[in-house]
Amino acid sequence: MGQLNAYVGAAFLTPTQNPKITTIICMNIQPGQIRPADPQLVLGTLVANPTGRIVQCGDASVEVTASVVNE
Repeated sequence: MGQLNAYVGAAFLTPTQNPKITTIICMNIQPGQIRPADPQLVLGTLVANPTGRIVQCGDASVEVTASVVNE
């Protein structure tokens, strides 16, 4: 019998005059019951997005396609 994947999600609110909610869902790389690491809001100075922040999945997990939503 195959094992199912575990998922974790997050919603981040930007601390600006015009707040924006950014969401993401991440799936563990290996099937099983191990919970993926929490997604992170990463500052632009740490990634190839110097003007803002991005949301990325934690270690040993990948982003579920079309899971990032900005409102």
